Amino acid sequence: MFTDGVTEARSADDEEFGEHRLMACLSTDAVSAPKALLNRVFAKVREFYQEADQSDDIMVTVTRFCR
Repeated sequence: MFTDGVTEARSADDEEFGEHRLMACLSTDAVSAPKALLNRVFAKVREFYQEADQSDDIMVTVTRFCR
């Protein structure tokens, strides 16, 4: 689960991070530990917007289901 601040994070060029970048980040290793997945998402979002100011919250929750 994530807030729209993730997909609407903007770069210095005013480009949105977008769902396509989020999905690409999530699909690289779907079996990662929750903390590793969370760290990867935040790293990619931060790398994208770098020093650009953000006007929205950026929140991600990862849930692991045990079988």
